[in-house]
Amino acid sequence: MDFETLLSALKFSQWAHYIWLFFVVLGTLSILVVIHEWGHFIAARINGVKVLEFSFGIGQKIFSKKLGDTGYTV
Repeated sequence: MDFETLLSALKFSQWAHYIWLFFVVLGTLSILVVIHEWGHFIAARINGVKVLEFSFGIGQKIFSKKLGDTGYTV
C-alpha cells in the first residue's frame, strides 16, 4: 500500500469517526431528554395532574399507544 492510499484511508477513517461520534452524542442527548421529560411526567402524576399524552419527538406519529387515560407517542 502506498502512502497516498494510506493517507486517503486515514482521512476517511477520521470522517467516519466524526459521523459515529455525532450519532453517539445525538443518541445520548435523546436519552437524557426522555429521562428529563419522564421526570415531569412522574411529578405531574404524583401531584394528581391528569396527563393526556407523553410524547417524544416532533412531526408525525410513528408509534402511539394509549394506556389508561394517557397516550404514549413517539
